[in-house]
Amino acid sequence: MTPEEKMEYAHSREGVQAARDYLSAALRMDNLIAVRLSRLDQLRSRGKSISLILDSVQSGSVSDRVGDTAAELADQEEALLRDYRELLRLQKEVGNVIAAVPWDEPRMILELRYLQGLSPVAISMKLHYDERQVYRLHRKGLEHVAFQLANRGKIDC
Repeated sequence: MTPEEKMEYAHSREGVQAARDYLSAALRMDNLIAVRLSRLDQLRSRGKSISLILDSVQSGSVSDRVGDTAAELADQEEALLRDYRELLRLQKEVGNVIAAVPWDEPRMILELRYLQGLSPVAISMKLHYDERQVYRLHRKGLEHVAFQLANRGKIDC
């Protein structure tokens, strides 16, 4: 693909969407971690409840539930650690791609959106920009990211 074709792709709907999807990976992983943390809290709570029942009644079915809960808790903790490592890797990668955006305003908007998870409305309020201006700068940043990714072969053009 020629540099002109890469530039055309970066400005296309497909290029901008691919850049958005790429940058959103860290936010999706962060959301998955939040779900896993919630599940861990539920399992720990269930484990405490079952433990109290086990103290008062010694039965096979309660004992099996304790074992099942402990096994699921261990699996969830392992998955959480794996996801957390992946989140750190993604945040670093996304941060490096955003840091390569040469303009301050689009770079700042991409950081707020994809690393801090702020909505366009929240970004406009935080920066005291008109919401339309946030969208324009966001797109400008995404176009640069799409061009970077096309040059690196990270996304299919």
